[in-house]
Amino acid sequence: PAFDLLGLYLVYTSLVEQTNGGHLPMALVIASFTTWLTAPLLFSPLPRQKLAQRDLLDFASFVSGKAGMDDPLEVVLARASKKKYRSLYELGIAHTMNEWSEQPLQINLLLLPLRLGALTLVFFTLPAAVLDFLAPFFAVLGLQWLLTALFFKFNHNNVFMFLTIPVWLIVPLVGIPLIGDRATTPKLVTRLPEYLIALLVYMATMACLKRLLLILVTLVHAIRAACFRAKQEDLEREFKMTVRACYFFFFEHQTRTIRAYMIIVINIIVSTFLVLLDCRCFGVRLHTMWLLNSHVAKASPDHSFMEGTQRPSFILDQSMNQSFGSSVVSFFRSRGDRRHGRPTNPQDGEAHLQELQGSRGIRRLMRSHPPLGSTSSRSGGANSNTSAPQQLQHQQHHIGKPPLPAGRRPLPEPSGTSGMD
Repeated sequence: PAFDLLGLYLVYTSLVEQTNGGHLPMALVIASFTTWLTAPLLFSPLPRQKLAQRDLLDFASFVSGKAGMDDPLEVVLARASKKKYRSLYELGIAHTMNEWSEQPLQINLLLLPLRLGALTLVFFTLPAAVLDFLAPFFAVLGLQWLLTALFFKFNHNNVFMFLTIPVWLIVPLVGIPLIGDRATTPKLVTRLPEYLIALLVYMATMACLKRLLLILVTLVHAIRAACFRAKQEDLEREFKMTVRACYFFFFEHQTRTIRAYMIIVINIIVSTFLVLLDCRCFGVRLHTMWLLNSHVAKASPDHSFMEGTQRPSFILDQSMNQSFGSSVVSFFRSRGDRRHGRPTNPQDGEAHLQELQGSRGIRRLMRSHPPLGSTSSRSGGANSNTSAPQQLQHQQHHIGKPPLPAGRRPLPEPSGTSGMD
């Protein structure tokens, strides 16, 4: 969908360039397809150069690989039903088979007049000067179909398949004898909008022709099954082979390959930018700090998160620098405490949280009590004669126990031995 939106935006820009008038900024449209193409990388944490190289190599082998082309079609579709794709071919052929095998014939018959009507409207709307540029594309169609036939002849050799893509680059040269000097006059760059619009109309025309052909094949198979009692298994196998041939001859595989390589280029640009942001050029990994937090961004560059000798912890001390968000939350929390009259000073009698080092190096948040001397005025002098060692023993006694409810005093320990003794 992002490439469809991008193509429509380019058509709009090209048509505006022909009128030499102003055009709308289309900021929302640009933000939509830009976010669609870059968001998977922007929200991927911890970008690294090695990970980016590995992803690009795997993706390139997925796009250019011929896995599944030599396998029977039933085996490829069986893997596709389990969402296990080994190459771009298996992904594309599974999507096409799902569209034509599982979708009812009535839906396809209903969609065909709508598509033909939309294409007819496009032909009536566009100027004839733009439609003249369709002729060079249909002129090179025979050469592309010849290369596709050689692809099937020589055991699915990808060389012939990839040669069908750069054939479109010779369209301006073929256009000179077909449409005259307008093909490259005054410059080829000034004629690129016409070629772009003609290319999109050409691809839409090929898609309508493919649908028309497959519907005709479906109707022929229905007549053979009803009148000549042909086997349903043979008809289904022949239909699947026809769909597979149309997948290559009507350039659906080629367009998927072009889009995939465009995604590879976009990934290279965005990954390089994110790696540069995370290389501590500004003293901190900006992308990791923005996506996760500043504490995770302190990880060593040669280790992944939670690896190495100095691992960043999930528990932050008060001495550590807080992020902007935590500082704002602390500010409003303290304002709320002062507004409702809740004391925040531990000397005022309010229990507060304190981090204690527990067993196995695990930090525990415990509720500590205020010093006993601060409550002497409240108890009427009952604890005024308590010595300092007893107060220290009383404080150490409550370490590691759950906090008591408000208003309850701790029970005195029995003088006898425990049950374990």
